[in-house]
Amino acid sequence: MVRAGEPVIKVDMDAVKSSGCSMQTFTVITEVNDDDKITFMTSGNVKSGQKVNA
Repeated sequence: MVRAGEPVIKVDMDAVKSSGCSMQTFTVITEVNDDDKITFMTSGNVKSGQKVNA
């Protein structure tokens, strides 16, 4: 299980951008109960540690 604040991957963003690839990523949420609510609080570019969902 990944915990809040725990890195899951390291990426050389400059190398990715310079190769012409997009830094756009998906957010995948699994194991959601029927009564759970997921609210995205922001979109677009985010900074390390910035909370994006509640």
